[in-house]
Amino acid sequence: MHAEAVRYDAMPSKPGLLHDDGRPVRCDECDIKYHLHYDSEAETSITFCSILADEIVTALHPEHRSNVVLDLAPLGENHSQKSEVLWSIRIPLVIPLKKKPKHSLE
Repeated sequence: MHAEAVRYDAMPSKPGLLHDDGRPVRCDECDIKYHLHYDSEAETSITFCSILADEIVTALHPEHRSNVVLDLAPLGENHSQKSEVLWSIRIPLVIPLKKKPKHSLE
């Protein structure tokens, strides 16, 4: 699984990657433009890749490289390993106040 953001004036680091013009990647600081390139395995996670690429490119400002390879290893991990389940106790954030009974005047 491979995906990378490639600056508009550069070439991808691997041949044969799909090019997605529909998801431009930009630095929020200086508006430098990148294109998203990915293989067929990463295609199912392309929205995640686009968001991740935006964040990384902006975080690298002002030192923009021609290629920013996205680390997608956690997405491709074998999930057949035993998972750990975490439990927590629910604590109500708002405790309803009990209304005081009205005293009747007789």
